[in-house]
Amino acid sequence: HLQLLPLDKLKVDSSFIARMEHDQASKNIVRALIMLCRNMEIDCVVEGVETESQLKLVHDMGARLVQGYHLAKPLSVENTTNYISEDQRRATVRSRKRNDEFSGRRKRSA
Repeated sequence: HLQLLPLDKLKVDSSFIARMEHDQASKNIVRALIMLCRNMEIDCVVEGVETESQLKLVHDMGARLVQGYHLAKPLSVENTTNYISEDQRRATVRSRKRNDEFSGRRKRSA
């Protein structure tokens, strides 16, 4: 009867993430929950990602929404706004740098 519940997202508890690198059952549960969400077309939020290896594992499993200290500590509303603004600024700088590099390669190959 899971399909009858009015769900729009499911959160994977951090306890599974903390154990999944050393416990195959936890890893299998996380993978199954991510796939279940994908098949039900609901968001899956993976909580408690604290290391690069955990991030890689859940990303390789298909997770796209991730929370945890590895990405950022909890922030106030004001600090969240500043964090997003700074992240957008960094993304703009990276994009311009890639465009400049691409333009430079095009000029050299012409």
